Order: sequence, then structure tokens, then C-alpha cells
Amino acid sequence: MKAKLGLALVLLILSLGFVSANPDEKVDKTIHMEESVEIKDYIIELDTVSLEDTENEFKISYNTGKTLRVLERVRGNEIFDLEGEKLDISDELDVKIDYIGSDSSGLYFDLSVDADPNLLSHAEISSTTPERIAVEQGEELTIPLELENEGFTNQSFKLNESTEEIGSSFKFDGFTVTEVEVNSGETETVNLDLEIPELIDPQNKQVEVQASNQTKITDTIELDIQGMEKQRSMTLNTNNDFIREQPGETISTTLRIRNEGETPLNDIEIELESPEDWETNIQPEEVSALEPFESQNVEIEAEIPPNADLGDEFLEISASSDQIESDDPEEIRVNIAEDSNMTYIGLLLMTTSLGILIGVYKKFGRR
Repeated sequence: MKAKLGLALVLLILSLGFVSANPDEKVDKTIHMEESVEIKDYIIELDTVSLEDTENEFKISYNTGKTLRVLERVRGNEIFDLEGEKLDISDELDVKIDYIGSDSSGLYFDLSVDADPNLLSHAEISSTTPERIAVEQGEELTIPLELENEGFTNQSFKLNESTEEIGSSFKFDGFTVTEVEVNSGETETVNLDLEIPELIDPQNKQVEVQASNQTKITDTIELDIQGMEKQRSMTLNTNNDFIREQPGETISTTLRIRNEGETPLNDIEIELESPEDWETNIQPEEVSALEPFESQNVEIEAEIPPNADLGDEFLEISASSDQIESDDPEEIRVNIAEDSNMTYIGLLLMTTSLGILIGVYKKFGRR
């Protein structure tokens, strides 16, 4: 009785083992001269090598991550003896050479590959975004994901992400999807749309993206969730908004930039729009940083061309940073006029001329 129970237990264990084991899958593949086939870390190559003479070579290698280990190599005429042979490469891979032939492209092998399904369905998932992304409460962002099918068969991947607090959806070709098919040897791009709740606590949160088929492939993205955006404001003021000067002279003014917001401003660039042919100078052209409610003076000069027309011209000054632009540009009216001394001289000459005319008239007009 005990013997029968023991035998039944052994048979049960063996049957469970057979059920849980992954059966090998078989695919057919043709490889031509100077081609290679990659099956995850295994590489099958058909090539020519130059030793004493140039010979054909059939080789199967394994990439350990540090070195390329040759598992099978046959050269010269001996490769034709491989036809019909089955090469037991490892516990997870067998390669049979069904047929050796030649065509216009040269020598080729028809192969039958028996392998663990995990080898034939090898795939990678990756993102082009930084590993760590700064986001704010209430913000929406899109993360592009690339699914690369490096396996021998077309695969359909089920998509999922690990976090429950953040709203998410996968988009492919404009449609919301939970599964996407990728053909063998091809890459598809899927967008992961995330909605950060307004009431979520500021924190560092990891989002693990999963694509499942024969195996599960993952990519992890770290979110630096920050508080709601604080008020940002920057104002500009000059010590005068009206300047009168004559052609050929240089005018100067001081611009004050002030950070009126609650967060620092970085890399503030000052821009000056002036009439054509005017030479301008700004010192400094850029302010590296302004803390909240901090100010910085900027010196501005503009040279009026000697041949400038008389009348009004305008200078417009604006500023922008990585975070914000100035609330309103600052405008300076420049009145271009003749030299005041020349005006006085002109009036004096006119008065003198008028006096001479009156004297001449009095002297000769009475006759």
C-alpha cells in the first residue's frame, strides 16, 4: 500500500513538473552569407574568414555581457556536413541545419530553431525622457515609450503601470489602448499620459511601466512632484521715459529689473529694440539670478546717428527669463532736435538782419 502511495506521489510530482515547464517553440529561419541572427544573447553567423586561405565559417556564439564565447564553429568544406544535423547548443537552444544551398546572393542555410519561448520573444522597453522628471500638482505630462520586439515572432504586449494615485492611460496612433502588437524586428512608440492630482502630496514617486507577453519587461520613471506653481512677476522701470538730444550724440539711462514674484528668476535676458542704424549697448546683457523682491540695475546707451531725422523716435526695452517674461516692456521717447545754441545764433542773425533792414528803410525810405 505504501509503495502504491509513493508511486502515485512520484507520478503526481512528475506530472506537475511537465505541466509547469515551458515547452520549446520552433521557428524557421534562413541565413545568407555575411548575415547574422541574434536570439537574445545567442548569435548565429554565416561568414567568410581569412586564414591561410579564405574559408566559409558557420558560428554560434553567446554574449556573456563581457566576452563573446564561441559555442559552435565549423569552417571550410566541413560546413556542408552540417546539412541535416541538429546542434545541441544549450539547455534552452537547439539549432538544426535543414538545408544548405546557394542562390544569386551566395551560400545560405535553412535553419530550424528550437528554443525556450523566452528566447524567441525577447523584447525591450525604454523611454527617451530623463529618468527623473520634475512635475507640479495638477500637471499633465506625456512620456513616450519605445517597445522593441527583438524576438522571432510577432508579439502582443499588455500594458500597465504601477501607481494608483496618478491617473494614467496609454495612447497608440491616437487611440487609448491597453495592448499593442509589435511585429518581429520592429519598434513601436506608445505614449503614457499621466495626470498628477492637485491634492497629491509633494514627493518623489516611482512609476514602473510594464509590458507583458511571454515575459514581463519594465521601465521605471521617477517623478519629483512639487507644490503648485507660485506667483511669478517681473517689472521694468527706467529713471526717465523722455530724453531730448541732438543727432550724433549718445543718450544713456538706467533700467531697474525687479523680481516681484515668490520664486527666484534665472538667466534673465534684456532685449533693446531701437531705430535702424542706431548703435546700442547694454551692461550687463544678462542677469544670472534674482531672488524674490530683489532688484538689479542695467545701464543702457544708444548713439543717435549724425544724419538722424529730427523728431521723435522710441526705444523699447523688454526682459525674459527661463520662467517668465516682463509684465510690460519699458518705452523711452527720444526727441531729436537741433543744438539749442545754433537756435540762439539763428535768432540773433534774424534779429540783426531785421534791424539792418529797418535802418536802411528809415535812411532811404524818406527821400
